[in-house]
Amino acid sequence: MSTNDILIKLQQESKLTCFLPRLRSYETDKRAMYILPSLNKWLTQDMKTTRMLNDQARVVSHLAEFIKGNRIDDLDFMKLLKPSESNIWAMRVRGSKPQYRVFGAFIDFDCFFGSHFVNRDDIEEKNSWEEEVNFVKKMWAKIFDNTSIQRLSGSFQSLVSNGEERDKRKSKK
Repeated sequence: MSTNDILIKLQQESKLTCFLPRLRSYETDKRAMYILPSLNKWLTQDMKTTRMLNDQARVVSHLAEFIKGNRIDDLDFMKLLKPSESNIWAMRVRGSKPQYRVFGAFIDFDCFFGSHFVNRDDIEEKNSWEEEVNFVKKMWAKIFDNTSIQRLSGSFQSLVSNGEERDKRKSKK
């Protein structure tokens, strides 16, 4: 079964949702993001306060940058978490406080699985980076029937630039 067939099946079973934020008429979705229904609910629900609405908008905007195909910088936009062999990533929603992290893994090139988001301060307070990685692994195993992240994700490393490569490009100009 192809990755695409697996994703279609998981959507039909309501285990995953393809997240597609509203884009401007001249923007297109060049990447895909599949998220757990619980994350989709938070991203799409009506918020009760202005603060919650602003937080939601910042997260949606950040995810939209990925979906639109904008350049990803490993030092800013998202970070491969340690141990790097786990292939678990955190998208870094920064700017005003609070900062959020959207955790997940690549399903395929240009296709991301987002399991959950956490307020950055809560992670530091609880020192729960390992817990977040383990939660992604647990959800991945549940959703993808224990298929390893490495097997399904294939090669995605070229999608993300690291700071060294970025600095080299800048110095050549």
